[in-house]
Amino acid sequence: MRAFSVNIPLLDESRNVVETQNLDASDDGKRVMLSFGEGPLSGQKFQGVDYFWELSSARIVLERLNLLPACKGALKCVFPGGLQGETSLGLIAYMFSDRGEVIGRVNIFENAELKDFEKISKFCDQKAFRKSIRGGRFRFPRT
Repeated sequence: MRAFSVNIPLLDESRNVVETQNLDASDDGKRVMLSFGEGPLSGQKFQGVDYFWELSSARIVLERLNLLPACKGALKCVFPGGLQGETSLGLIAYMFSDRGEVIGRVNIFENAELKDFEKISKFCDQKAFRKSIRGGRFRFPRT
């Protein structure tokens, strides 16, 4: 079992930090839970089989509020893959170059650096980038 808390800066469409979202995350080795504290998602919970996909569900809600989380899991070039995603329940994902080469692994909840704010994208843009370099469909896992 794993449990941790993070404060994720939230960006407006101009990539300015406008507020912070508190998040408590945990898993039992098979299922994950994201519980949101102080911030726009206060009181909301997302449960499923993978941290990346539950973060993506929360991102979609934030996007409706014109907000983007400034975390590495929201970078256009980051998404889970294969064994790495399975063994970490989606907590660790691959970072890709524009040409589709793996350039590293990141914790999806780690705050993005200021220099990377321009690379933070909406979930639909992240899906499109993944498809452009890896092909295939990018679907939510069954919960």
